[in-house]
Amino acid sequence: MSEMLKERIEAVAKELLKNTKNESYREELESVLINPREDNNAYIVVKKIAEDGYDITGFALTEMPLDDVYDFFNYDTNQAFSICYFDGAEEPYWGFFYVADWVGDHNGFAADSIQEAIEKYKFDE
Repeated sequence: MSEMLKERIEAVAKELLKNTKNESYREELESVLINPREDNNAYIVVKKIAEDGYDITGFALTEMPLDDVYDFFNYDTNQAFSICYFDGAEEPYWGFFYVADWVGDHNGFAADSIQEAIEKYKFDE
């Protein structure tokens, strides 16, 4: 891994930590800084954000409804995106995710980037 990516991972973790209020979510993010390991879900998620390159200034980790789902929200811009583990895929992977209108029995969909997830994310009205 390049030094630039390591620095970006640290910067992303610090930005999310700065904005995250929930203590247990803060601990998840702190684990990325204290002991960065590929077997740590929080590390994988922060690395995914760093690799995407989207400016996550103002975003917070706001919910972890499951061990493999991380929801992020920016209270200033009212934007959201999620990252989850797609274990039902032919080759399971961590990916970006957004919530939209119900299609069949689900309302969550894969996205290729944070930007796409934010643009397609729909909030309950």
